[in-house]
Amino acid sequence: MNKAFTLIELMIVLFVISLVSAIAIPKYSNLTSEAKVANVQANLSNLNTAIEMYNLKNGSYPELEGNQTASLYQEIETTPGTTLTWSISHMERVGEDVSTVSFCYRDESIVLEIMTDGNTEWGTYTGTYVVPEGQTTTIFYVDAVSTATGSASVGNFIDAFSVTSQ
Repeated sequence: MNKAFTLIELMIVLFVISLVSAIAIPKYSNLTSEAKVANVQANLSNLNTAIEMYNLKNGSYPELEGNQTASLYQEIETTPGTTLTWSISHMERVGEDVSTVSFCYRDESIVLEIMTDGNTEWGTYTGTYVVPEGQTTTIFYVDAVSTATGSASVGNFIDAFSVTSQ
């Protein structure tokens, strides 16, 4: 008796391997993307926790300006094509303080929002950003533009920063 495989048996085995691959590979790709998003969310949650701890310790939220006009930023791993939904709250300290929310990749900066609010209530800003093809690292930053007093050490408050993916 011949113990070789028939052509039909080989074709069935190849079909089953192809079918399993067609199901498993996309699932694996989604899992790695979801893991990266979870990592970003954990990092951003840690940032928000640090801001809240600063508030509890000092009785105020961190300002964008310390002794000079400056930016706060967070570098995050991203997957091209992913839609990021961002949210941040802003309040002025004395009068009309202005800051911007931007995403940056390489040397290109995209201003998503210009924030100006009074000093009695928080303004909340929300938007979306689609990660361009080839971009695996995105820098989110808040930049102080100006303060009501003109002093670099008195200005913008920020809080409730979050970025999620869809």
